[in-house]
Amino acid sequence: MENKKAERVLEELLPRELLYDLGLYIQTCAHIELYICALICEMEDLKIHSDTWIERHVGLRKMPTESLLKALRRTGESATHKDMIPRDQFNELVDWLLQYVSNRHIAVHGAFFKTPENEFRVNYWHLDKSQTPHVRQIEQTVITHDLAHDLISDADRILRILFGVLKTLRAVGQASSTC
Repeated sequence: MENKKAERVLEELLPRELLYDLGLYIQTCAHIELYICALICEMEDLKIHSDTWIERHVGLRKMPTESLLKALRRTGESATHKDMIPRDQFNELVDWLLQYVSNRHIAVHGAFFKTPENEFRVNYWHLDKSQTPHVRQIEQTVITHDLAHDLISDADRILRILFGVLKTLRAVGQASSTC
């Protein structure tokens, strides 16, 4: 019996670098959503890891991404810690997240293929709501190495911003609770 590890079907169809990049991007997006949920809880002045915080956090995690981003905007408008991130930067961040949420959906729900021209593309079915009645359409996007790395870098930048804001909020919360 040979000890050679059998490749999985996708490892035969797609290069490991693309699979790695896809996994890195998807996990970065998942952590962005996780930090958004924590940020909303913190901006609502919920005590971290209290029953109320956990219940709210879990409820937020179950929301569709677009609804979560709208909740982030609403919370930011009414939060007591508005000075943690300037209003224009906060709105720019939420606008960016809303504008590019489709990239996350494409990465998670799309199917990636190698074309006969040795390019890679992703096929993603979506509902075109601009037409009545709504029509299902396929979106086919060529994926280049540069595009993949640009998307990963941009998502990483957003995650770092969210992490920084959350860290600052928590530091301010701890300082005010010790006064």
